[in-house]
Amino acid sequence: MKSFRSILDVAWVAAPKALGGLAMVVLNVSLLSWFTPEFFGIYALCLTAMVLLSEGMFGAAIDLAVLRLAPLHLAQAQDAQALCVEQAALRLKMQVMAGVSLVLCLGSVPISRLMLQRNDSAHLLFIVCLASMMALVLGSALLHLQIRSRFSHYGVLDFTHTTFKYGGIALVLYMCHQTAWPLSPGMVLIWFAIAPGLAIVLFLLMNSRQLNSRQRSSGPEDRALARAELIKQAGWILATLLVSALANKLDVFLMATLTTMEQVGIFTGGQTIANIPLLLGSYLGIVLNPKVMPYFHAGKLFRLMRDVQIMLWLACAVGYGLVVCFYGPIKELILPERFAASGDVILTLLPMTLAGMTSYPLTLAFLLFVCPRLLIRMECWILPFTLCADVWIVPHYGAWGAAVVTASAGVIKTVVAQWIALRWAFNGPGDLMASTKMDD
Repeated sequence: MKSFRSILDVAWVAAPKALGGLAMVVLNVSLLSWFTPEFFGIYALCLTAMVLLSEGMFGAAIDLAVLRLAPLHLAQAQDAQALCVEQAALRLKMQVMAGVSLVLCLGSVPISRLMLQRNDSAHLLFIVCLASMMALVLGSALLHLQIRSRFSHYGVLDFTHTTFKYGGIALVLYMCHQTAWPLSPGMVLIWFAIAPGLAIVLFLLMNSRQLNSRQRSSGPEDRALARAELIKQAGWILATLLVSALANKLDVFLMATLTTMEQVGIFTGGQTIANIPLLLGSYLGIVLNPKVMPYFHAGKLFRLMRDVQIMLWLACAVGYGLVVCFYGPIKELILPERFAASGDVILTLLPMTLAGMTSYPLTLAFLLFVCPRLLIRMECWILPFTLCADVWIVPHYGAWGAAVVTASAGVIKTVVAQWIALRWAFNGPGDLMASTKMDD
């Protein structure tokens, strides 16, 4: 009975995320037929900025700190204090995002001219800021349900958000098709703000009474303590994810300044297809991430990691071989004529994203839990070489050159990370304590 409940909980969490990932892939592939490479580049650049602002820079790090603190309070029947930690996290997110949004909105015209290479796209920065803020609030709402194991509510809320977002975009596409009205990036991107906003309203309707009663039971001292705990725990996690996010998104922003927006569209069009393995890896991570620390302390992680990595690397080799063999038909089926050059980007990026898929389930979570500073050092060592290579190669080779630099750096980081993780998992906690200081 307990095993069935665990499987059901995983399904409630994984199913909406899998649906959202699939819908995102279908949407991006469909937009290749609607947009020119220039407009698709603008859309992809704005979408990258949303992800960076809402999750990559600080949202994910703050949520991980909450995951580390709030369950401990709940285990001690301190529900009010756990809620204080969550509220402190939400306030911190909003304060940071408000400051970033103010800067972006005040400089929207010159930023739009520099990054989007157009004078009529300043309004897109307002949409990016609003969508990022809504995504941060929705993330806190989902986290509130997750740490209380209310996975059915979590699934309903996430499914509602996905339905509103892609249903609204589908409606826009249908109306544009019926009326022959030209589709613009803003007409799609606005639903990334509307959908989480509607889901937040649903969350408040479902939980407002419960939240109000718990908030009244906490005082100013509790809130101050919660904020101090949160900031202390978020430290290295925030630094690690910030550096990693900036490094991973650097290629798109550099291309926007070093080449034309058409080349950005060619690159991001190929990246849309090549990133599918990363989605599969993240779904496996939902199941395997919780096993990392218990297996590590029990001395069983190396065996699990070895078996999973061998299986995934074999699957990646077979998958890449099939793509190469059927490259022609796949390219004709997926890519419109004006995005034909994206095919080379797909083949170049695919080894990196397949390698990344093998790291998501166990390797990255293990290193992030036991020594996030290692990941920072790795990024800081590789980033200068990547930056110099981009500046030298991208102006001459455009989207394909950016793909070569990005894929090379990604494969190197994956191989190094997996080798270190396997060595630490094999030697056990004692060797790790001797070689590096574990985070509290």
